[in-house]
Amino acid sequence: MAGESLRFQDRGGGESRCLFCFGGESMYRLVTNNPLARQYWAVSECNHISIRWLEGGLPDVLVAARDMVHVGWRLLNHPLASGLRPSQTPYKTLILARGKCLDYQSLQVLEGALAIVQKQAAFPGGSERVLADLQLIDVEMCKEVLEQIRRGVSV
Repeated sequence: MAGESLRFQDRGGGESRCLFCFGGESMYRLVTNNPLARQYWAVSECNHISIRWLEGGLPDVLVAARDMVHVGWRLLNHPLASGLRPSQTPYKTLILARGKCLDYQSLQVLEGALAIVQKQAAFPGGSERVLADLQLIDVEMCKEVLEQIRRGVSV
């Protein structure tokens, strides 16, 4: 099965794609609403990473990641890591690792991010050029963690 790409619907209704999975299991998952991130990592050769695509906004990505943490996944990147406030971008890509139990730190980070996002105004929209720039910023914010995964470095 190595080298094959599997597509499946997850319970949340989002589409997932498992890249180069063994037995259909992935050790890492990207949860994203960013079309560029989805496209970029869909052609990646990074083992054991699946992509969960969401059509919603930033709060939807945070809730999906929080729900995964509840069933044992661990957050690897901070949802508010960039210099952009949540009201300044509609895109977010989060990276989670398969765990064995509830990771309370991941849960606290996601709950805190959700509280901040709920206090701020929604993204007002932007031109296609602005949206493309915001997609690129989101992708760049994830590259280091994914490069460590690709090299087999513990994250």
